[in-house]
This record gives sequence, C-alpha cells and structure tokens, in this order.
Amino acid sequence: MDVNEQIAKAYFEEVCSYVVKTNHYFKKKGKRGGAGPADIDLILIHPQKGYKEYGKYAICTVKGWQSYKVSINDIKNQKKFEEEWKIFEKQELEAAKRFFGVDKFSKILILPPINSKHKKEAINYCKKRYNIILLDFSDVLFELIEYLSKDNRMYRSFQTESLQTLRIILVNLLQIKDSVLILQPNILEHLQINKNQNNIEFKSKKLFIKK
Repeated sequence: MDVNEQIAKAYFEEVCSYVVKTNHYFKKKGKRGGAGPADIDLILIHPQKGYKEYGKYAICTVKGWQSYKVSINDIKNQKKFEEEWKIFEKQELEAAKRFFGVDKFSKILILPPINSKHKKEAINYCKKRYNIILLDFSDVLFELIEYLSKDNRMYRSFQTESLQTLRIILVNLLQIKDSVLILQPNILEHLQINKNQNNIEFKSKKLFIKK
C-alpha cells in the first residue's frame, strides 16, 4: 500500500468512519487464459445503518501519480480511462461482489488534482457515464487535514506514519482558519511576511481553499 492509498484509507476511516480493508487480492484471468494476482485498493463497509454519502458498501481505486493535473479530456478519453488507467475492470467488480455478497455497492475513484475549471464537469461525467464517484485527491487531503486540525486530535498520537506526518506538519507549519489552510505565525515570521504588506504577498500565504 503506497502513501496515496494510506491517505485515502485514513480519510475513509477517520473522516467517514468506514471499516476499510486494503489490497484485497483476487485471481485475474489474462486474455491468453493464464491467471495472476490483482487487487482492489480499498474495500469499504460502513457500520452505520442508512449511511448515504458514499453508501454502505464501496470499493475505491486510488491513482497515485501526482505529476500533472488531470484534465477533462483525460477523463473523456475512453481508451485512456478504461484501457490505460484500467478503472474498475469487470473482474475487479466481480471480486467485489463475491466479497460483499451483494450486487449493489459504490465505485469511488480518487485521482490526482483535477483541473479546477472542469472539476464539476468531470465529476458529473464520471457519474453519468460510468456510475463512478470521482474524488479529487487534494480535496480528500484537505478534509483529512481539517479533521486532524481539531484541538482534540491535533496533539494525540496516531498509529500510522502518514497520519503522524500530517499531524506533525499541522503542529509545526500549518493551521486552518475559516476553512483556509495557512502558514503558522512562527513560519510567517521566519519568512518575514507581514500581514500588512501588499496584497500579492498576503495572498501567497493562502495555500488552498476548501471548495
């Protein structure tokens, strides 16, 4: 499980209260008749009856490259989406059905940052074309950081390295105020940034804003 999947797992466990199983392996048959191991990144079951946001049962695939922004053209490119990215292939869905024992479950796709100009269009397209819930990795990360920033969680220890790393960053470098992630005052002093300086420098403190 890579760090992208660790962060997604933490999001679903901590923020959404799912029970999460990682790297669920199944035997995948090749086109030439052979078979080899494959896995579902995350399998999610919500213990609360009637939970609706992502459904009681869900599977999630996390695409880990973070080198460029995903465009609407990438998502609408059927060959890229289905053959190159291999999003929720038939055998993966069949493995999920066997695990859950039911046919009805949500399909969640987490992609690296999606071009903000077309994010809503991309989300709607995935829902309509593939019946997939599309999440932007940066939104998932922000919600997790916002969750960890609460006073009752900021200073407690976490078992996973990914959560501990995020907590250390929050304690030492960042803070959230009015849903805006900003640098801690001591870091601003170190960088010699003054609140009263011109607007361009002031805006540089705003790292990203929750939509």
